[in-house]
Amino acid sequence: MKNFLPMVVFLACGTALAQTPQTVRLKEAIADFPRSQLELKTNGPVSINVDQGERAAYEKLAQIAGLNIVFDPDFRDSSNTPSRIEDADILQAFDILSARTHSFVEVLNTKTVIVSPDNQTKRRDYEAMVLKTFYLPNGSSPQRLTEIITTLRTNLNARYLAQSSVANAVIIRDTPTRVATAEKAIGLTIPLVAGPSAATIGETIANGGHIFALEAGVVRDYTPGRAVLGVTSPGPVSLDVKENARATFERVAREAGLNVLFDADFRSLDGQAFKVENIDALDALDLLALQTRSFWEPVDSKTILVAPNNQTKRRDFENTSVKTFYLPNASKLELVEIITALRTILNARYLASIPELGAIVMRDTANRLALAERIVADLRKSGGVRVDTGFLSGSDTGYILNRRAAQTLGAVPVPLQSRVRSSLTFDANDSARATFESIAATAGVRIVFDSRFTDGPAAPFKADNINIVDALDFLSLQNRSIWQMMDADTVLVAPDNPTVRSELLPKTTRTINLTALAQSSINEIVTALRSVLNIRQISTIENSIVITDTAENVTFAERMVKNLETPSKP
Repeated sequence: MKNFLPMVVFLACGTALAQTPQTVRLKEAIADFPRSQLELKTNGPVSINVDQGERAAYEKLAQIAGLNIVFDPDFRDSSNTPSRIEDADILQAFDILSARTHSFVEVLNTKTVIVSPDNQTKRRDYEAMVLKTFYLPNGSSPQRLTEIITTLRTNLNARYLAQSSVANAVIIRDTPTRVATAEKAIGLTIPLVAGPSAATIGETIANGGHIFALEAGVVRDYTPGRAVLGVTSPGPVSLDVKENARATFERVAREAGLNVLFDADFRSLDGQAFKVENIDALDALDLLALQTRSFWEPVDSKTILVAPNNQTKRRDFENTSVKTFYLPNASKLELVEIITALRTILNARYLASIPELGAIVMRDTANRLALAERIVADLRKSGGVRVDTGFLSGSDTGYILNRRAAQTLGAVPVPLQSRVRSSLTFDANDSARATFESIAATAGVRIVFDSRFTDGPAAPFKADNINIVDALDFLSLQNRSIWQMMDADTVLVAPDNPTVRSELLPKTTRTINLTALAQSSINEIVTALRSVLNIRQISTIENSIVITDTAENVTFAERMVKNLETPSKP
């Protein structure tokens, strides 16, 4: 009976939340981390006329509050009927407009909000997410952990939940409202224990650029996915333009000192208004991407690529890295629980453990790797964790990005690199075939096209101060093609798809000697290479691993094995 009563309270609390519509009202929402970062120039009260549509009224309120504002492409004014908001504070005024238009306002960063239609799909797209670990007292039974997880799933509709019997912990990734309710509900059944680390971390916009950590009561902003970029912008930028989306992306990229490429499926609509004030150039790119249903991704330190925002394009272009987490003296149970948490909380696909070496290897985007590091550290508690610096491994399905990532690890250089040493500038507006031919002529090489190559319509290709290899890579990315050197004087261009790659990309065989490791450890590493890098032609012989694959995948495998064989020191 003693255990039954607290659980009844827990169930009642959770059921009440599940039955109550979780409307995001800005006035209440900014009390929650990470929305609490919002900085208002003034909070009113204000009075404004709504006589030119709600969009114009939202923009007026944002101006008064000192905020940048961006609108989801599906946002529409509800009517042209004039009205007036009288003597309301700024946040109440936002909420009044949201109720009128059946929309909601979400905080993106300290100076920016987004307005979107209020439905489940848009909430998944834009609502902030919080990652938090709750520690239970020592002696808490595994059954209690399971009961808590089951109740949170059932009554809060929580999807991203995991438990660790070793750490006596429950970890959740959800909206600020659900996380706060979960904390209150768990606390009613069992006292929570303060964790050894700052266990709260938040994200705004799924797959977005920012991660916010709550450390000692202070919100800190991290952008791990942008680390590769060398932005030369002298400071914040302000823009107020109405032009096609491509031109605006190019304008903002210039402010950051970056080249910008466009995927062949990117559609540039004319006459799109874009207004921001005193904002970081990369944040401006984020807002423009939201407004155009696209995303951007670094190609190198001075180049980005813009593509439609869908799962296929993200697999093609999102940069991934491989990191190894070293867990000294970790038990097999602890490794299993942490691996399960990473899969469940982050939907991690490329993941493996090497129990004999006390290591976990993960391949994913920079942001998800940062979240993974926090999860591992929290579940390790006093056991500690060391993380290597990792290495870039290209994208999930894009060959050009994979080759470029392998080159940074010392893969065999492209012979063409030495033919034209000076920096080049291109400003073309021609078919892909014609532009490829122009680039080849600049390098003094022949170019041939695979019979399956299909030319496209004229499209702009602009890039400043790049080398000849970058030019071929960038044009290939923009036109979904690949290029290979047939010999020292001939470049072959073909469509980029799995069939063509399997036929044209040469395979190499490499033997990696691991005499210092036991055969059981080598077997675990082989399994990890299959899971993390999709290496298929792999075997072991006499304390060695033999791999047959592309030069790029062999390079990644060698680096991963080296990291496991000689782990970083604390």
